[in-house]
Amino acid sequence: MIKSARGISDKNTSYYGNVSVDISIILNAHNEYRYLHRTILSLGEAAQYARIHGLSTEIVVVLDRADVETASLIDAYNYKAFDGVQIIKVSNGSLGLSRNDGIKVARGTYIATADADDLVSFNYLHKMYMTAHSSSSNTIVFPEYYFGFGTDCYIWKFYNSEHISPAVFFDKHPYVSRVMFRREHSDRVRFADVSLSSGYAYEDWHFNCECLAAGLEIQVAKSTIVFYRQRAGSLLRQADTLSSRLIPASKYFEPETFVKLTWMEMNKEKIYKAPEPVFSLNSFVNDAFMNELVAGANQIDPAVSMGILKYRHAGSNFMQPSNACRAYFELCERIIEGGAFTDVVLLPSMSKGGAEKFIISVLDSLSEIDPGTRILVLGGEQVTKHEWLERLPANSLFIDLHRLGVVGLSQADVELISFRIVGNLQGLKRIHVKNSIYADNFVRKYGHKIKTIPTYNYYFCEEHTYHGGIGYTNGYGFDLISEHYSDFSGIISDHGGILETANALLGGGAAGKMHALYAECAVPARRKELQIKPQNRLLWASRIDEQKRPELLRKIANKLQLSMPWLVIEAYGSAASGGVDATVFQGSANLKYIGGFEGFDSFDTNRYDALIYTTAFDGLPNVILEAMAAELPVISTLVGGIGEILSAQTGYVVDGDADDDVVANNYVQALAALYQDDALIAHKVSKANALIRERHSKGAFNRRVAEIFELQRLESECDA
Repeated sequence: MIKSARGISDKNTSYYGNVSVDISIILNAHNEYRYLHRTILSLGEAAQYARIHGLSTEIVVVLDRADVETASLIDAYNYKAFDGVQIIKVSNGSLGLSRNDGIKVARGTYIATADADDLVSFNYLHKMYMTAHSSSSNTIVFPEYYFGFGTDCYIWKFYNSEHISPAVFFDKHPYVSRVMFRREHSDRVRFADVSLSSGYAYEDWHFNCECLAAGLEIQVAKSTIVFYRQRAGSLLRQADTLSSRLIPASKYFEPETFVKLTWMEMNKEKIYKAPEPVFSLNSFVNDAFMNELVAGANQIDPAVSMGILKYRHAGSNFMQPSNACRAYFELCERIIEGGAFTDVVLLPSMSKGGAEKFIISVLDSLSEIDPGTRILVLGGEQVTKHEWLERLPANSLFIDLHRLGVVGLSQADVELISFRIVGNLQGLKRIHVKNSIYADNFVRKYGHKIKTIPTYNYYFCEEHTYHGGIGYTNGYGFDLISEHYSDFSGIISDHGGILETANALLGGGAAGKMHALYAECAVPARRKELQIKPQNRLLWASRIDEQKRPELLRKIANKLQLSMPWLVIEAYGSAASGGVDATVFQGSANLKYIGGFEGFDSFDTNRYDALIYTTAFDGLPNVILEAMAAELPVISTLVGGIGEILSAQTGYVVDGDADDDVVANNYVQALAALYQDDALIAHKVSKANALIRERHSKGAFNRRVAEIFELQRLESECDA
């Protein structure tokens, strides 16, 4: 008796004829009572035809959570058309697992799969067997035709591997669930569990991919037909509704296997040509032998009729590889050259920004803690150029998915490619995602399907906008966390406040996944010179866009002309994509735009009296940390995470909860205070610098990374 984790009933029934048989028919049944008699009658007719030609058959009925009517019919049926019968009762809720259970008890040399609501042509078992038996032992066999009947009527022709490229299996299924193969192949290729709750579907597509990966060849048995019942409540229709039309991970998608299977075609050394002549409806309905086969099925089920089919449509399984498939091939080739990877990072692009710098620091830390770390960074949105690629760790590979040499690649293609590579990289330990259209779509589509791979979401800030004089938080990032925090192993931010807020809104249930990781910030070896007299010059350094409020900076400068006209603000930064550029700084005599900058260490901080920082929303900005590390006073509002580093003890706090004119006046008042007490400046700078040294040191950062990712920290790690 078979044992199963999901449970097989002890009331299984076996009726043995011969000790072994040529063909075991694995018939899955669940709630198909109204069709089941016709199905078994059709299979019995095919079994009797095979017996005439010297072949023996058994039917293995697998009742998976079958309803009373279905189980009763199976128990009472007269199986005299077969040479043996076995009935097993399981509780899998899964076609794939139930097929596996049936195969375990099968006694046939060959396995033929069957479903409880379909019919077959009377020559089906004989022709399938003879095709398999006369071919290589590494062969799986499909019928030549699917005759759809019921809610939809059509005829579909299948061609063998001479015409069907292995590449098309990437995102389409060119074959079906009705297959015959030697039983011995079930030792290495099994059907997957794609129960409806898994979010996957198509155990047959997955099985056929696994067969390709195992080196099995595909043949088609000529002049065989499966009469495929189309019904609204079928498991296939439910799977189409509940799944994303995806199959689970497969060896087929692993880079080395995929390249091996598709290399000849992708390098144009093998061309899969369309069959000639093109298959047509008339060629089928006017074929005398096809009429004989259909007529036989019509005697069992009148819905199978040439009289209906001749007014419908025909097609075939010939198709060309998609753009996504071709891009995946190129991605796999590059990944094979890059070696095995432990981490995958999903970014919209590589740009100069605080989020990118933070993530790079995490990758550096992971690499220091574990020298075996290998990082694959995927850019998933179209941009004109990438920056800071040279800052990525030496053990990383960056790939722009929109520049894989394939024309017409859609954003959905990019997301599918990302899912396939992430789900099929051997040895992958972590996935890192930064909030963006690309990464958010990836998580929403595929997050619950990759839960076995620890996934970390980086969450720094939410965009703020104003409408009708009221401020709004545009909670894109929070909404993703709200819907998918159960799919994340961790949610990481450069400050704690945003995580506390998010967890509170979630009812406190995600606290264990929230991780504040204060950014690493090196303290320069060279100390800032003590100022004998003020330089009367202030530094502003940010990306030029609406978030950083350059218009507010101009208002501050205009007000300074009235109260402290000797003060000059020098603004540095590059314009981001969007409607704001450097012209925003024009119109104020004491505001000068200098240009872009390459990191804070490019500034001579001795030239400035303070950093002035403006922003509408933020995390914990690097430029503030770096200014404090360089012993430059900081003047800012307490937006986002800024309040976790800036206070009356460590700098000059500006009240930003008012309209722009009032906030600009508040900045001017803070600047006036800056120039009134040198001893107070020194005290604030000292406190700020000490906080940077303690909380933002490399050692503190590495220790926290090791905690979050549950890594063993190196003994030689610097704790300074």
